[in-house]
Amino acid sequence: MAAKSKQRKCTECGAGLEPGLTACPLCGAEAAVPAGALITEAGDYQAKVRKLRDELRKLREDGAA
Repeated sequence: MAAKSKQRKCTECGAGLEPGLTACPLCGAEAAVPAGALITEAGDYQAKVRKLRDELRKLREDGAA
């Protein structure tokens, strides 16, 4: 069973919106942002970045051995 994506989508064209965007990069429509959504999305984004950095560090350490 696939996990549901929390990524916001443009209400006009359906393009995926990255955290922090206030307008759609494809059609330029203003993105409706629920109160507190940007803070939550930014936190999720940073958590994913930290996880990827840890994975990269482990791969580099394994390759050096």
